Amino acid sequence: MLDLSDAGQRCFDAAIFRADGVQVLRDFFSENELADARQQWRDAAEAGELQRQDRFLLGCLSGEISRICESPKLLDIAQKLLGDDIALYMNRLLVKDGVWSGEVSVHQDLPYFNGSAQKISFFIALEPCTAIAGNGGLSFVRGSHHYGPLERGTIQLQDWPQMEILSPSLQVGDVVAMDFLCWHYSEAAVRAEPRPLLQIVYQNACDGSYSGRPFGVAEPRLMRGIWRTEHFAELRKGIVPDA
Repeated sequence: MLDLSDAGQRCFDAAIFRADGVQVLRDFFSENELADARQQWRDAAEAGELQRQDRFLLGCLSGEISRICESPKLLDIAQKLLGDDIALYMNRLLVKDGVWSGEVSVHQDLPYFNGSAQKISFFIALEPCTAIAGNGGLSFVRGSHHYGPLERGTIQLQDWPQMEILSPSLQVGDVVAMDFLCWHYSEAAVRAEPRPLLQIVYQNACDGSYSGRPFGVAEPRLMRGIWRTEHFAELRKGIVPDA
């Protein structure tokens, strides 16, 4: 499999995204735009606002970091892909550091959440994040979204047709746009400096699902347009998992 570590561009291209299921957007945010958010992600954990669980910081974000999901630049892309009416599904922090630095197996996000598959993720680098230089950055399997929804669990790449692996080196302000069906993973970090990523997920406002407080969205949140549904379902509410 080909490792495309430096692929990326400044402008979003919907045709490329639909073909690959993933696109790296260089210098999408300036360091100045993210300065307050970069400091806040550290402060939030130290102040006990967010609960740490492995690589996840769980709970509703506040302040500047919570407002990144309101970025017109992100919402413009979401509307190109999902239509005029946009809702926020998830808004969470993923961190590797001295507390947790393990690997994450190849997986698809959809089976772990609720609602439709028509969701778009954005991963925003708050610090440098690399897959090939030791701090456990993300890798993406290009074109894997075309296989549709899969079961929950580890995807065995050797059992599928060969696909290219995109392992971008992200600098502060770089963004990865990802189809919610795209397979992705990360190697274990061998360096202790923090690797925080903000993951924001949008969907069309005809879908009333939302991730709930642990994943940053405590109630349905319309971002643009109008609601196209009156039925809202919080992740895992009223559900007893199978044994």
